[in-house]
Amino acid sequence: MAANDYAVVVAIQKYRNATALQALEGPINDADDFIGWLKSVGAVPDGNIFPYYLKSDDKASTPSQSEVWAKMTEIGALAPQGERVGRRIYIFLAGHGVGVDMDEVGLLTVEASSEADFTVAGAKAANYYSKNAYFDEVVLFMDCCRPWDVEVQAHYDPTKRRASPYAGEVRRFMAFASQFGLPARERSIGGRTNGVFSRALIDGLKGAAANPAGAVTTNSLRAYLPGAMQRLLGTKEKQRAGYGVTDDIEFATGLPVQLATVKVSMSPPILPLTVRSGLDRSPIAGSELVTSGNTFTFKVPAFMTYIIQAGQPGQQGFREIACKVEDGSYDAGL
Repeated sequence: MAANDYAVVVAIQKYRNATALQALEGPINDADDFIGWLKSVGAVPDGNIFPYYLKSDDKASTPSQSEVWAKMTEIGALAPQGERVGRRIYIFLAGHGVGVDMDEVGLLTVEASSEADFTVAGAKAANYYSKNAYFDEVVLFMDCCRPWDVEVQAHYDPTKRRASPYAGEVRRFMAFASQFGLPARERSIGGRTNGVFSRALIDGLKGAAANPAGAVTTNSLRAYLPGAMQRLLGTKEKQRAGYGVTDDIEFATGLPVQLATVKVSMSPPILPLTVRSGLDRSPIAGSELVTSGNTFTFKVPAFMTYIIQAGQPGQQGFREIACKVEDGSYDAGL
């Protein structure tokens, strides 16, 4: 099915106005890593990616705002008589950014100044594909800052204002590197600079965000990203992803189930431990419990909420807690 998936990938790390917009180090690495995922796990053909991959050069001569939009509309023009192009399109934008609300978040293109006069609004690009129903699914990832104190001029949008009768059936997912008014950060990881959001995102897509069924979905990504981004940042800084439309989309299947280790310290009385799903309270068959005194250790699928019980309802000393288990380990007390 991925044979008719497409991707527009734009990475800008050098700008003509180098005084106002300092060069970045991560966007091209982020874009290359995302393309690596597209080609492998995503199974998107090279011919549906590389003609639409734009990255800045050393002189910041390209890509301009008009060049990015030309590639966007070039894919739309593939639709026979304005009909469907394919199953899914990915839009990946990385570089300096502006914009407060979801519709205004824009990637600054190479000719931009600090006044945000040349931008590509990711949501507008996504809506171009969804309103025309060129694809069944539209996925937008933007690794850009969202400063609140920059006046954003009207976004350039050359697309035709036509809505398909099937626009309401298009599923969309829009994820942004940061929330309202906040920066998107870069980090050197293993001697290579990446955006924190992009690195966590791509690790998740590769399988770190797989749910108990071995699938990476919009829901499992949203559960995975907060902890993954914080681990990359350390304890002194914060960055949380923001989201627009979050329809249910499945990015990969057949991946190993991600397990988390849960350690429960139980105060007296020591009672039999039961782990239940936080959704329907059904018992969870985790790996075998390891008991050491008042400590119980076991593994369960990550990115789920659980009810952990000591004893049974009605039993003297019964108690329970709810806990959201991400990846890694989780310590709880009963």
